[in-house]
Amino acid sequence: MFWSRRLALPQLIELSRSLRRSLSSGVMLRDAVGLLATRGTRPIRAVAAQLNRDIAAGWSLHSALERQPGAFPP
Repeated sequence: MFWSRRLALPQLIELSRSLRRSLSSGVMLRDAVGLLATRGTRPIRAVAAQLNRDIAAGWSLHSALERQPGAFPP
């Protein structure tokens, strides 16, 4: 798992909580994901950067998450 892009449970929890806090405080989804891409922990930054690119390209969050099957558990 050292070189895996799959997020470990603590990282998945951190990603979810960070998004929840940002979105509940009124931050737009693209901005919230962009913050994680630049200020999150290293494993989260890589995943969030790709999510940010996909969302900026017009993909829905659901579709952007599906486009990273190796990063999230089934």
